[in-house]
Amino acid sequence: MSDKNHKIQIFNGQKVRTVWNADEEKWYFSIVDVVAVLTDSADPKQYIKKMKMRDPELKNNWGTICTLVELVSSDGKKHKEMTADQQQLFRIIQSIPSPKAEPFKQWMAQVATTVELSKSQNPKGFRQSAKVAHEGGKIAGETRAKIESQTGRSIVSKEKATDYLPPADRWESLPEEDNNDE
Repeated sequence: MSDKNHKIQIFNGQKVRTVWNADEEKWYFSIVDVVAVLTDSADPKQYIKKMKMRDPELKNNWGTICTLVELVSSDGKKHKEMTADQQQLFRIIQSIPSPKAEPFKQWMAQVATTVELSKSQNPKGFRQSAKVAHEGGKIAGETRAKIESQTGRSIVSKEKATDYLPPADRWESLPEEDNNDE
């Protein structure tokens, strides 16, 4: 997967690293980032270990739930990290007692909505693409309003994904990913 497929998504002002897999046409989310967002844990990796101990079924299926993918870390380097697609994340979220779980699931669905609209409508040219983007924006807006009404606070922040990305010149200097890992 190329670097252009790596995105930082923002949920309630917190970053969640994601990777788009064009072959499978789906997003993969960093499990550590999701656990950090849902639990506010200072050590999400330790939380994951304890969560697997509490949920033997989750532990037994961890290998099929997780996909190791290279993600860009805060130091700008790539490291193989645990990721999961939307369906796999739903199983992980079941094991996390958090009031943020339902709003997060709605947000995650919002991330996938624009892709699904685009795939189903297969837009040709600017006008059709703009229409799909407008429809996706409308759905995203409705989802945002629902999350905000449930949580009682705004999920919009002044932060943007580029606030978390290394400068563009650092992206170009990152080593190409080994295609044998896909």
